[in-house]
Amino acid sequence: MTDPLECAEATDAIRPAAVHEQYQQLLRADVATLYQDARQWPLRTCPLCAEGEGLLHWERPPLVYRRCAACELVFLNPLPPESVLATYFATAPSATYFHQVVLSQSAARRQALLFTPRIALLGQLVPTPARRSLLDIGCAIGTFLAAAVTAGWQAAGLEPNQSAAKLACDAGLRVATAVGAPPVTWQSGTFSVISGWEVIAHLIDPVASLQAVLPYLADDGLLVLTTPNADGLEYRLLGAAHENVSFPFLQFFSPRTLQQLFARLHLTVERLETPGTMDLENLRAHYRHVDRAGWPPAVESLLFSETESARRLRTECQAAVARALASGHMLGVARKAKC
Repeated sequence: MTDPLECAEATDAIRPAAVHEQYQQLLRADVATLYQDARQWPLRTCPLCAEGEGLLHWERPPLVYRRCAACELVFLNPLPPESVLATYFATAPSATYFHQVVLSQSAARRQALLFTPRIALLGQLVPTPARRSLLDIGCAIGTFLAAAVTAGWQAAGLEPNQSAAKLACDAGLRVATAVGAPPVTWQSGTFSVISGWEVIAHLIDPVASLQAVLPYLADDGLLVLTTPNADGLEYRLLGAAHENVSFPFLQFFSPRTLQQLFARLHLTVERLETPGTMDLENLRAHYRHVDRAGWPPAVESLLFSETESARRLRTECQAAVARALASGHMLGVARKAKC
């Protein structure tokens, strides 16, 4: 299945270049402030299995990512204190700017290119209209929620950034300012779907956060997640040079570790894919302006030739990578057991 997020996230329509650069500047300033006391932070244990502190995997100062020797999760270690991270996600200048400006300016395109197709996917997963209720964690300014409501879903969201949550509420959407702590007035078993689009990589404690929201998922309901794939082709080849190996990515799952996450949550995996379409395009973008002297001619041609046959081969290679569960973006769907 082609994932529209993978295609659209690479376009200026989704991340307008001028405002995205301003976001990056604000983010660099926030990271410098966050990491000024990093030498005092203890190493944490793996947030998935708690079996150890992990072995060095990627380093992009001041960030260090380690890979758990037991479960293979890649995670940021050391991590800023939880209270500091919570404040960052709630009120930091870069996080607020990303929601107020980057997401707001691209909201219409995101809804058309990203979320309308995902609403269609959820409609296939929940074919009975009467059962279509969803909770979107990390809902940002509510663009996906708006698409869901338009499509007839009963929808609510959780969002830690205060400014983003207010924008969503001002638009008439039902959003609480939290992730992992729904309002006490919400009843258990309320939602047929809980979605998390590009969220679990940013959760301070992904297991605990998802455990906190799962009581609100109906029996036989679905948890639907998308996230980068640490074992994807683009991450294997680019490593620490990959744009996403940066704050606030706190962990990177793989097909193996996403399956383990679902197991920890006592969910049954129904669908696990890497439907990414951007691995080769991201490699092309990264290597376009570097010295490629000595490259094998076949590799040079595959990535950079603009002949019709080369473009067709890139498409076929990307499709093969996706079929092999080896592209850089994952979709996971898991079901809660009937009681």
